[in-house]
Amino acid sequence: MEKKKLVVLLSCIAGAVVILGVVIALLLTPITSFLNGGTGEDFHNVGSCGGKTVGPDANATDAGFITPVPENTPLPGETPSAAVTENPTDAPTPTPTIDPYVELCEKADTSMMKDIVNVLLVGVDYSTERETWNGKKEWHSDVMMVLAVNFEENRADLISLPRDTYANIPDVKGIYKLNASLNCGGGLYNDDGSFNPKGLEKVCDAAEWMLGGIEINYYYAVTMTSLKELVDLCGGLEYDMDIAFKIQGRSYEKGLQHVDGQGFLDYCRVRKGVNGLPANEQGDANRVNRQKRMLVAMFRQMQADKLITQIPDILETFDGDLFTNCKYAQTAALAAFAYNLNAENIGMYSMSGSTQSLFQWNFLFTDQNNRVDVIKNVYGISAKKRTQYTLNYGRYRWCDMLYDHYQDLLKPLTKYVQELIDEDDKLPEFTSEPTPEETPTEKPTDTPTAKPTDKPTNTPTVKPTNTPTVKPTNTPTVKPTKAPTAEPTKEPTTEPTKEPTAEPTKEPTAEPTKEPTAEPTKEPTAEPTKEPTAEPTQGSDDESGEGTEGAAGAVRASRAILYAEATPEQTRKYTKEQRELFESYKTCLRELEELHDAADKEAKKARNGSSNSLNTVGQSYLKKLDEAQALAIEVAKSFNYTKVKNFTTPFGVTSTGWGSSPWAVNYGLNRKFNEIRVDFN
Repeated sequence: MEKKKLVVLLSCIAGAVVILGVVIALLLTPITSFLNGGTGEDFHNVGSCGGKTVGPDANATDAGFITPVPENTPLPGETPSAAVTENPTDAPTPTPTIDPYVELCEKADTSMMKDIVNVLLVGVDYSTERETWNGKKEWHSDVMMVLAVNFEENRADLISLPRDTYANIPDVKGIYKLNASLNCGGGLYNDDGSFNPKGLEKVCDAAEWMLGGIEINYYYAVTMTSLKELVDLCGGLEYDMDIAFKIQGRSYEKGLQHVDGQGFLDYCRVRKGVNGLPANEQGDANRVNRQKRMLVAMFRQMQADKLITQIPDILETFDGDLFTNCKYAQTAALAAFAYNLNAENIGMYSMSGSTQSLFQWNFLFTDQNNRVDVIKNVYGISAKKRTQYTLNYGRYRWCDMLYDHYQDLLKPLTKYVQELIDEDDKLPEFTSEPTPEETPTEKPTDTPTAKPTDKPTNTPTVKPTNTPTVKPTNTPTVKPTKAPTAEPTKEPTTEPTKEPTAEPTKEPTAEPTKEPTAEPTKEPTAEPTKEPTAEPTQGSDDESGEGTEGAAGAVRASRAILYAEATPEQTRKYTKEQRELFESYKTCLRELEELHDAADKEAKKARNGSSNSLNTVGQSYLKKLDEAQALAIEVAKSFNYTKVKNFTTPFGVTSTGWGSSPWAVNYGLNRKFNEIRVDFN
């Protein structure tokens, strides 16, 4: 990205050429044909420039502009005479020396030297080495500065137009950065390599839009290729470096030092922490300030070195790399103005703003309050705010673009999953084993058993027999005798207590139920039988509830049949978690629709200049879009949605560049949306 933003270089060149004025004017002499063939027919031999008296003595007559050579002064290349010839007619004729400034004014188009004249200085990001860059196919107007020359107040103001500005390119449909204006006009060069003036004319149109319709009268444009050469041909400059930094293997220290063409470029380019800059010197805003300081320093250096007379030779290096719609006489007028311009009378402004990653690129959204103030300060005109090009409105517009794009992706997904769940709901729920019914327990008898003792009885427990017990009858068992038998019976009795409550019968009673008929003793006195007892008879109304076992068995049987018929393939396969995920997704879509409607209302207020909450609503809108994408991807993974290629490949709402994910809008690749396709690499 650094390489792409050599914004500075060009502006410095253009500034040095135009702001310093003299530079450009004198340079035109050898390249008249390049600057559209100006002639001398409209030059005015007057004692003023632009209606103002010129020269070192404002009260001097026309003759005062001619500086006579002192008498007896030999001309260059002549040998002085030994004696003065007595005949005055034989005396050499003095050769007049014409003041360069006066000569410049004589060639100037003074008709333009009134009110405010706007000159757009353009730097194109082309350099020879960039032709080898992978992916670099186009050149942009990366430096745009409006030079407002105020002839009435004898001052000049330089207004920077940031290259990444979210702007309208007049008569071109789509969303573009301001530096794409050159591309929207067809670029700097035609296919045959010749200069294309329509490209720079479109840049002027975009600059006029930024100024609220104020006309741009002229332009000068340069490429980066000749920048270093220009600075080197001027001899460089002495500059007090305010920062120490490294760039591409070159290091610079703080302090006063001689800066050549390479150092000039590097200083104007550096802006990142990786270059060794402290945090308070990083970023585009700080870089622009450094560029302006370097430009003024270059201007002063050229004045001090009296380089004006050398400008024609210096600017010959611009042959083919300097582009302008100014004629020779118009450039001479601008140079004449710059000749006596004090550097303190050069105002510096910028159409600054906030940089955000929206529209899949990093855009600068102009601070409209600052923009209006700049126009008022420089031109004395009250411009209207461009409310639809603020950060808040830009965010809203991007959200709406995403909303429409997401609807095309989400509707098929929602329909697909809803149909799967609707069909799944028609099937029985599936578990690996049916849940058994609880067997009803016998009710405890009214007569409690004897209270268990703390110590086990000495009576040995009854050993189980292999003979199954008989079916229980409704007739109660024999009442226990008063004293327990000493010897255990051969057949097991009912569930024993720690202290037996009855003498065991010779015939075994019914098998004890799974639930005890009385409070269990702390330690059983008999082992359960190995063979199951018979099932209780159905229809018994015994209070113990033993007759309900038959009904439970019937239920279990019916459930077994059900699960035998419904295999796992025929039962529900979507889990509770999957269903909850889908419900969360649908809830998110409902909330997204509500935010869409709310944002529309706030945007309408913003367009009307009314108080609004577009900032707050817009931020929530953008976050909800991000949430909707994330949930949709999870739903697609969970329900195996494969109808859209790369659907599960995310592309964030603030991601930059054109993406292969279907979530990327890629409006810049769509000629129906962006009329001109621009490569921002």
